[in-house]
Parts: sequence; structure tokens; C-alpha cells
Amino acid sequence: MLGQTPLFNSDIDRECLLTSPGKLPVELVRFSHRVLRLSADQLTPTPGLSSSAGSLVLIHRGRCGSTVLGAMLDQNEQVYWDGEALMPPSLSERWLRRLQGARGVSNIRDLKVLMRYARTRSYVLSCKGQPGCSSISRLVRDLSDAGFDRFAVLERKNALRWLVSAEIGSQRQRWHLRQGDSPRLNPVWIPLLYDQQKTLADRLHGLANWHKEVRDCLAGRPVLNLTYEDHVETDPARAYREVCEFMDVTATPVRITQARLNPFPLTRLIANFNEVETALRRTGLEWMLQEQD
Repeated sequence: MLGQTPLFNSDIDRECLLTSPGKLPVELVRFSHRVLRLSADQLTPTPGLSSSAGSLVLIHRGRCGSTVLGAMLDQNEQVYWDGEALMPPSLSERWLRRLQGARGVSNIRDLKVLMRYARTRSYVLSCKGQPGCSSISRLVRDLSDAGFDRFAVLERKNALRWLVSAEIGSQRQRWHLRQGDSPRLNPVWIPLLYDQQKTLADRLHGLANWHKEVRDCLAGRPVLNLTYEDHVETDPARAYREVCEFMDVTATPVRITQARLNPFPLTRLIANFNEVETALRRTGLEWMLQEQD
């Protein structure tokens, strides 16, 4: 019976995710559930369970509104939101040595097992790609082989804003803000040189090139293109409605549980703003400094 009945239904999953949010990261809870599902399937395979409502993968680079979008999709009873089931190598090797999709070596069998727990709901996966650390073409091919028939790409057009948000999260260890909480100003120092003597402009251009590679690899497939600035920043529900329509799912009313963590002007967020401004001069990226939202 263990292999024929899902170990966790949506109500229990949601209850677990709301328990001690400050002590147990949401994705670690989801990852623990996946380990149990995969272990149960190894003991008692469940070929009878299958997802019949289609599946979608949300490809992004993080710090672009994927968390608030995922939280809304998770509230829709027609959607099975499985978060970042393709864990980064460091976590996958530490916990299960599998699900290594971020490197382009995703375990297709594991994904197919996890997708079966969606049953009649649409299975949606969040995939955070790492520039230079994975083969996008292989990742897309693996996901297609696993049964994903639709793709959504969420991009943050202002790469400098993305970099500032990532630096704040890394340096301050603060990644998300609950709706209703007040944001705190956390200025950070933005490096002007990176590994292998790459400049700040090189890194920002590299992010744009990564998104172009993703779009090229998805050519000819059903794709929904979203941007943080147009679909998330002012009204995250717009991205939610777009995804639901793309999946042929009813956009039932949901709550927005996350708020903007860094809504301050870049002049206040970047401690060395003058140096960054000089570094981006005549690079074609100056416009990113002018967004003082």
C-alpha cells in the first residue's frame, strides 16, 4: 500500500511547509518529501500512478520573483508545485547524490517518479540554471524526455538589480520578505572584478547571454516568456494568471505571500555606487543604473 498511495497530499504538504518557517527552509522540506517518495518507489514501484494533466518547467536564474510565483501556484488545487526538484549539485550530492539537473545530468527516472504524485494535477517544476555550470541544451532535452511539454522562462531584464539582490542575499543571508513585513535597507559592496579577471560588465553581459541560450534551446517548443519587470514587480498576480492560462488551468483566487525585499533605489543599495557607475560607462549597460525604483 505504501507504493500505491502518495505519502503526502496537498493539505499535509502545505501544513508542513508552514511549520517553523524560520528553522526549516521550504525547499529542504520539499526535498525531504522527495527523498521519501523516491525511497518508497524503490521498495514498491507504482507504475499505476501518473500525471495526466501535463507538466511545465519554470526556468530562471533566481532573484526574479520565482518564489512569489511558486507560492501562488502552490495554492491552486489544479497545480502540483514541486519547487526546485532539480537541486543544485551541492545539495543533491550531500543528501541523495541524485537529482543533479542543475549540471545537465538530471535523473530522468527520478523525475518521472516525482511527477506521478501529481496524479490529475499539472506538475510544475522550478529550475534554477547556473551560467557556465550546465548544458542548457541537454537540460531541455532531459526535461522533454521526462515528459515536460511546456516551458516558461522568467527573466529579470535589469541584470544589475539581479546582481545586487543576489549579493544582498549572499552577504546578509536574507532572501525573502513576508507580505506585511517592512523591508530593511542593506547596502552592499558590488565587486568590480570577478573570477578570471572578468569585469562587472562581463558578468552582466554573461547573464543576458545565458538567457539568450535558453531561448535558443527552447526554439520550436511551447514557451511562455515572462519578465520580472513586466509580470511580477508591481503585480505578481499577473504572472500567476499568465502561467495558469498557458497551462489551461483555472486561475483561482490566491494570496500574495511575499513582498519586495529590496525596493530601494540603487544609489542607496550599492555602497560603492560611484565606482559601479564608472565601471559601466560606455558598456551599453548604463540604463540599468537609471532605474531608481
